[in-house]
Amino acid sequence: MTDYSMAGKGLNRMFIGEILCILALIPLIGGILALVGFIIMLVGLYTAGKADEGYRTAFFLTIANLILGLIPFLGFVGTILSIITTYLVCTTTARLLTARGDTATAARGLFVWKLYAACLVVSLVCALLLFVPLINVAAILMEVVVGIASLVGGILYLMFLYRASDSLRY
Repeated sequence: MTDYSMAGKGLNRMFIGEILCILALIPLIGGILALVGFIIMLVGLYTAGKADEGYRTAFFLTIANLILGLIPFLGFVGTILSIITTYLVCTTTARLLTARGDTATAARGLFVWKLYAACLVVSLVCALLLFVPLINVAAILMEVVVGIASLVGGILYLMFLYRASDSLRY
């Protein structure tokens, strides 16, 4: 199996894992689906890590994020680690896709991590503005916009994983 196909196989597993994590919203079995999805996503990162160091780093950051998630007041650190993981997956995949000639999918991946990063920065600014009278109303409205942009980013990330896995596997 070539490095490209190994990366594609890992990205496909990540896509499946992410879909299962979304199904966590289903009552009664959602928690089990989320756990299975998270494990499949980790296996996907590990598999892709055999193809490129960027995925391997993302795998270890995800493990660190899981461990840090057990400490109650470190939620913000987890958010930053998630953004870095997304950055690593998107940029590593974009580099491989560009080498394979699929620049359109590569560009989508680069857009996704930038959208996530922008949402994080705007969300942080809004969190600070919540303490300023009158401006806090605008900050709350902006948080709604950021939430919608994050949802769109999540959908685009799923589409990117799916297309990139297809492009790299074959």
